[in-house]
Amino acid sequence: MAYAWIERTTPQGSERHELERGLTRLGGARAHVAIEGVVDDELQLWDDPPKLVHLGAEPHPTVNGRTCSETALEPGDVIEWRGARFSFRAIARRAQLALEEETAAPEHAARLRAARRLLAGFAVEHELVDVDALRRWRASAGNLEVDRCAEELLRTLDKDAARKLLEASARELATRIEPPRGKPAPRVPREAPAVQPSTARDTFWRLAFALALVAAIGAVLIWARARHGVSLDAWIDRALGG
Repeated sequence: MAYAWIERTTPQGSERHELERGLTRLGGARAHVAIEGVVDDELQLWDDPPKLVHLGAEPHPTVNGRTCSETALEPGDVIEWRGARFSFRAIARRAQLALEEETAAPEHAARLRAARRLLAGFAVEHELVDVDALRRWRASAGNLEVDRCAEELLRTLDKDAARKLLEASARELATRIEPPRGKPAPRVPREAPAVQPSTARDTFWRLAFALALVAAIGAVLIWARARHGVSLDAWIDRALGG
């Protein structure tokens, strides 16, 4: 279920359009929700924090009867623009988290809770949470509501603290995954290839052939010297000009 949505009033009744995560466009060429007759202009609805932004020429939209080009939105606000009428609806972030956990698969809900607990503990370790909130929870350490504590501490993070938490958690994960400097990652041992019987036989026959060839050449040289007085040394001397 979406955190925020709009209800469009039409002659046929009411239409519900859940907002995209981040940005939802009304009207315009790339609209998520089309408005008849609107091509170039668009309304941008941001979900967190809820905000309306008008891009284009007049007429500007009205929110609860007040003309504006940009304004924060509250649940129940009525938006009117180019003949279309929308009511902005939303549920509290805390209620959304509880609803997500109830409707999620048990293992997914457990992962969400574990992730929030770990992040909150990591933020405390790096001194990123609000000091007063941390002091209150430390005072009730004997009766700690872990999930509520994690949610409240994480809610105290400002933009800079959230960025630092993201960077610190990335470094922590890298140190757990990567091997220490100077120490190579453990290698998976590989089995030495077994010597195939055919390879051994081939080697034996090559060696036997080489020895037989040397013996044959030696026999020919001895026969030539004994029968015809031909000497290999004499051939070499003549070739060298000796």
